Amino acid sequence: LVAGYISDFHQIDMNTRQRIPNTDEFRVSRSAVDEHAYLGRFYTQWKHKFSDRFQTSVGVNSQFFDLSESIVAEPRASLSYQVAPKSTLSLGYGLHSQQQPLPLYFTTAVLDDGTPLQTNKGLDFVRSHHLVAGYDQMLGENLHLKVEGYYQRIFDAAVQSTPSTYSALNEGADFGGLDKTY
Repeated sequence: LVAGYISDFHQIDMNTRQRIPNTDEFRVSRSAVDEHAYLGRFYTQWKHKFSDRFQTSVGVNSQFFDLSESIVAEPRASLSYQVAPKSTLSLGYGLHSQQQPLPLYFTTAVLDDGTPLQTNKGLDFVRSHHLVAGYDQMLGENLHLKVEGYYQRIFDAAVQSTPSTYSALNEGADFGGLDKTY
């Protein structure tokens, strides 16, 4: 049985970029963002060998992000079965969550009357299901072949409020800075 707690405290001090209404131009905000964000993660994992050939591992990872007040619990599980002395089959599943890039939470939209509005403070975690099945074959004393099939389903990703090809998932893929409203 393994358990632990990891905490991250971020002090954010940056200028934000604001879109000039009805244009594709931006301006740097005169008010700098000076805030903090806390991410706490608790995990526990139990590994058990039912026999020399069959073992399992189950666990839960949980996260709390204070900026958006998001709380998640993520189950994880894996099975491993040795079908022959040099061959093993495995299966694993995990639900994973990740906070959005920090600057995204501080995006400031400017209303028509000039009032700044932070629209992204409540963004939730990006979530994804992961499923993997594998086969491992020892070919020699220091050589083995491992083949895996992998499936991932991503959901709750931040996308731009107006239809476009932009998503926080491809941020940095030449889509410009983190200046989108979600």
